[in-house]
Amino acid sequence: MSEFLKFVKSIFSEADGTGSTARILSALFALSAVYWITHLVHVNHAVPPLSDITTLIAAPYGVNKISTKIADAVAALGGKKKDEQ
Repeated sequence: MSEFLKFVKSIFSEADGTGSTARILSALFALSAVYWITHLVHVNHAVPPLSDITTLIAAPYGVNKISTKIADAVAALGGKKKDEQ
């Protein structure tokens, strides 16, 4: 059981071990999407278009990665390492 908990913790953490809100939000959006799509299929008897919901699920992680890259670039232009800010 402890190995499983380590695995789950690693899924929701960055490489340095800090928690990742973006990954937690993506998981929450994915679970909500599964429920929502299941409900729509049950009511309408058809699968709805999935492109928009896919974007919603991936957006928090993508925004997090882009903002990290921008912060690294700004720090590099200022001559400081990210950890020195």
